[in-house]
Amino acid sequence: MPSITVKELAKILSVTERTIYRQMDILKAENKIERVGSDKTGYWKIN
Repeated sequence: MPSITVKELAKILSVTERTIYRQMDILKAENKIERVGSDKTGYWKIN
């Protein structure tokens, strides 16, 4: 399964980590992504 960290994603997109977290919050609120498993070993599932 491919993976990327928030830090890596922010660097690639030339935005802050806070921007990534903010957008993830929006996607969660719209039920477009959901967390599967724990914070440490889980992953984000795209719905």
